Amino acid sequence: MRAIALIDGEHYPPVTRWALEVARSRGVEVVVALVVGGVEKLLPGDLPDVGVPVRSVADDRPEGLRAAIAEWRPEVVLDLSDEPVLGYRERMELASVSLVLGVPYQGADFRLDPPVAEPAPLGVPVLAVYGTGKRTGKTAIAGEAARRAARRDLAPIVIAMGRGGPPAPQVAEAGSVTLASLIALVQAGEHAASDYLEDALTTGVTTIGARRAAGGLAGAPYVTNVAEAVAIGAARHPGLLVLEGSGAALPPVAWDAGILVVPATCPPEYIRGYLGPYRLLRADLAVVTMSASPVPGSENLSAPPGGRIRGSDRRVEREAGRPGRSGRGSRGRREVRRAPHGAEGGSRRRCVSACGRPRGRRGLRGQPGRSDRWSDGPGNRLRRGHRSGDRQGDGTRERTLERDRRMSERTRTTQIVISDRESGLPFSKGLLASQVMVTGLSPYRAYQVAEEVEIRLLERRRASVTSAELAEVAIEVIGEVAGERYATNFVRWREIENLDVPLVILIGGVTGVGKSTIATQLAARLGIVRVVATDAIREVMRAMLSSELMPTLHVSSFQADKALREPPTKMADALTLGFREQTAAVSVGINALIERAAAEGTSIVIEGAHIVPGFFETDAHADRILAVPFVVGVDDEDRHRSHFAARENAVAARPATRYVEGFEGIRRLQRYVKSQALAHGVPVIPNYSFDQSIAAVIDLVMERATARAVAPLAAGAVGAAGRNEQPTNPKEGKTA
Repeated sequence: MRAIALIDGEHYPPVTRWALEVARSRGVEVVVALVVGGVEKLLPGDLPDVGVPVRSVADDRPEGLRAAIAEWRPEVVLDLSDEPVLGYRERMELASVSLVLGVPYQGADFRLDPPVAEPAPLGVPVLAVYGTGKRTGKTAIAGEAARRAARRDLAPIVIAMGRGGPPAPQVAEAGSVTLASLIALVQAGEHAASDYLEDALTTGVTTIGARRAAGGLAGAPYVTNVAEAVAIGAARHPGLLVLEGSGAALPPVAWDAGILVVPATCPPEYIRGYLGPYRLLRADLAVVTMSASPVPGSENLSAPPGGRIRGSDRRVEREAGRPGRSGRGSRGRREVRRAPHGAEGGSRRRCVSACGRPRGRRGLRGQPGRSDRWSDGPGNRLRRGHRSGDRQGDGTRERTLERDRRMSERTRTTQIVISDRESGLPFSKGLLASQVMVTGLSPYRAYQVAEEVEIRLLERRRASVTSAELAEVAIEVIGEVAGERYATNFVRWREIENLDVPLVILIGGVTGVGKSTIATQLAARLGIVRVVATDAIREVMRAMLSSELMPTLHVSSFQADKALREPPTKMADALTLGFREQTAAVSVGINALIERAAAEGTSIVIEGAHIVPGFFETDAHADRILAVPFVVGVDDEDRHRSHFAARENAVAARPATRYVEGFEGIRRLQRYVKSQALAHGVPVIPNYSFDQSIAAVIDLVMERATARAVAPLAAGAVGAAGRNEQPTNPKEGKTA
């Protein structure tokens, strides 16, 4: 298991080295150690020699950890520090950064795993509204968002989870909830005060009620039926889904944009300490409510965390000197122009505005003639022809109004021509966004990059640009919007786009870890049109070979022990033997696909449980293909188990019960597959966050492809020259 270790200078280096050796003996391979502070046991200016690469992040621990996770892609952050370097608050701050990035955080006697998030429904923008606790104003904020979306004809649906929600998701159709209907529910002895009924009554839109029980430190419910409610809502094809949290619990479904609702009476430690930073880092906007409340504690308004907590580049107007937005004329709102006096001395985060009357619905609406923050929201993006797909948040939402100001009506109608392309083709944001997605950015963030590129080109007042000039602007924007990691990937891809060999990407992992989702998204982003699942290969072989001849082919991988033709020895694991026999048979087809890709020069993605390192052959074709094998894994059992319920909602023919009953066998096979990957030097990519997993895969592909482009195999170059072949496009297999 790859790990980043957090160490300090309050330990003697030999003691720290001893701890790292013990970690290695327990299966934890530390790839880098970050010094988080402390100098008592270190020589001035020196970094400790602990047997692994060492970096100092003492100046900015959260940012240093974020950068290290992006570079090293660990499966866990191992905290080997202690007081006084990392106190309770500082440790939870780093844990929040790690969890937001989808990486577990483990200490000497504790482990925090990222909360399980079900995949968001395809094609439906999702807005989450959650709070720091009960009675923060979530219902008011979610309701106003729904009303605004309804006024734009987006047919929004609100999904509200609560401790008093219905046992099965309950739909309240738009306009169906009235005072009379609520009285009838009370008279029938039913619960008439559920959040979804309040939402339906005050918004006039369709709502769906769900229930949840308990809530964790990071806001994960112990059990909930929200995923079922989301599936019901998505099936109605709304223009926007609004997920409303319950108490301090967060909606357990991935979202495009998040709003954190914080009452001014909230104790500062709830935001600055515990896992408060986690909630803040997951938000794209923090709304402070009840700031005009006479209740003691309103003075806490000025105590949000400092701007040094950056996480996933989420920001709350933290640049010093940036003017705050106006209160938009609402009686209960005010603008806070000064920096928070309760924040740390180095803080640059500022409070933008506060709502003193969250249930005064009109107080949340903009004045006529003012720019509307929601004018470029997820729903409008969908209506304009592109969906919001960002599951991380990008920290650039506050620039929307500035962007709209820059884009005058005159510049909107100007057409930019790419001068060095055939027939002078016009610039297309959609085409550029599809190219930018190769970096690992989500569709939404890639489109944001394309929009900003268009703005900058128009500001230069040029009717045409060259492809090189366009790429230069794109790289600049990607670096500013998403970070150097993605800008570097874009540069790499431009360098390797014309590889002389096809890409053959092999994705392994047991059932339920997310292989198929990663495969389809990866293929789309890399422009690969051929995606083959090993299940399909097995199905073809089943038609050719009877169950009597090859019984293991005719059962699922995690049931292969039931189809062994010969009983195993006492020391052997029957399931592993059966799975190996099945994999060996399917690998015949896998190797045939690899051979065909090499012969035709066509790129392909092959995914499935039968992609097991040691069973497929790529070395024999090393001069004709660029093979990128990796294994996807999910270490957390509860998260892994939850994937089957989500899949059942999407594909009714694959009931979760069958997989849950065989879950122990699935986990055993995962241990075997990961051991094979370790033995053959194949990377294992943890799938805690889809966006993080895709980004890690893109990084891996880029590294392999860059190495190939920089140092092409001599044999391949000589062979191609000897055959005098025409160059081909490896993604399409067509002659250039």
